Amino acid sequence: MAEPKAPAFTKAKINGKLTVIQALDFHPDHNKVVEAKIKEFAAKMDYALDHSYISAFAGTGNPVQKLTAAVQAGDPPDLVCHNSMAPAELQALEIIEDVDDLQKDIIKEYGKPPKAFESRANLDGKWRSVQHFSRSSGFWAVEKPFKDAGIDIHKDLDTFDKIREAALKISAPEKELWGWGISGNRSGDGNNTIRYPIFSWGGQLTEETGQFVVLNKEPYRTYNIAALEWLKEVYTDQKWAKMVPPGVNAWTDPSNNEAYLAGKLAFTHNGGTMFAKAVVDKNPIADETWLLPQPKGPGPGGRVVVGAGEPMAWFIMKGAKNREASEQLIRYMVAPEIMRELFKISPGYVYPAYEWGWDEPLLKENKYAAHVTDAWKTISAHPSGYNQGNWPGPPTAWTTSLESSNFWTDMFGEVLAGKAVPDVVKSAHDRAVRVFKEFGAKGE
Repeated sequence: MAEPKAPAFTKAKINGKLTVIQALDFHPDHNKVVEAKIKEFAAKMDYALDHSYISAFAGTGNPVQKLTAAVQAGDPPDLVCHNSMAPAELQALEIIEDVDDLQKDIIKEYGKPPKAFESRANLDGKWRSVQHFSRSSGFWAVEKPFKDAGIDIHKDLDTFDKIREAALKISAPEKELWGWGISGNRSGDGNNTIRYPIFSWGGQLTEETGQFVVLNKEPYRTYNIAALEWLKEVYTDQKWAKMVPPGVNAWTDPSNNEAYLAGKLAFTHNGGTMFAKAVVDKNPIADETWLLPQPKGPGPGGRVVVGAGEPMAWFIMKGAKNREASEQLIRYMVAPEIMRELFKISPGYVYPAYEWGWDEPLLKENKYAAHVTDAWKTISAHPSGYNQGNWPGPPTAWTTSLESSNFWTDMFGEVLAGKAVPDVVKSAHDRAVRVFKEFGAKGE
């Protein structure tokens, strides 16, 4: 599609300072570029600016609580740029403004966003956040150890069972190389570790309306139990011990990034910041790293769960004192010139949130971006619109509240503590029902 025109602005009236909070992601160079562009905009427009960071890893601490307190105190920031805060939860808490007109104007210029982004942020027919860019994420593998073992990572790792067998085969703890580099600990990455198998086996938390919990209802109960039993084997059965790094279930969100970049992991699940940082740091592991297609779960409920993950998005906070300037900054940051700088600093991590941009040379010709571009384009454009624990229902405050409170890892923590898996599923079901009802949903 035709390249959108660079926006032009008339200076807005500023009340105090334009207050912007930016997600602090794992990739420091990326963070610096985003920060520099925010400050560049403020300087061009002669706007007084208050810029700060907030953790991008919502699984290790809930930034929503801080923002809610700020809004309720009458001192909200104007803008927050974040990836893991759920619009449905922020809307239910009444701490964000409607951005429907702005997002629709941007869509007219840039084309449609992926279905998963729309299912996440378009609530009751109105957009609640403006999409900035698509963040690659998923399962990553270092090609060489698998290739040395006769395993083609592009063809032979298409199911969870194949991945587990391959991870065991290539592990060499005596060389500090482990094949299963993901944690089930209480963290954002840990939630993915538990949630993906559950949904891939055919399990789920809720149904199409989003009103009812089905975790302990058939056939989902059977699938949920099977997935958790499989994960229990990974972390507790001696058969698989060789492939699991020591202390893995004490890892926090950055831990697998650090181990992977140190060459100690051959397989992990993570956002693309890990890969982009390897590229920028000229870490040789980048040459061997590839994003894998989503694997399929086993059994009668087995399926491929595909979605665009968590986009980086802009939220205008309730009571923002500088609405006009906030909208200007958003338009500035999604413009082609800025996006190209992000493509350049974060190859393999930053991708378009709209139809425009996928033909950019930086995504097609850069050898590192090419390790990811085709796979991520397929994943992000999948028509299922998979949206984590909400799926197949719409985003709801009750489901996203569970997601942001580490529901999945808490469930698996009980498994690791020795509680029988069927009992864990039942107690998790009961917990979810209570939360659903607290928000006014039916629950069961």
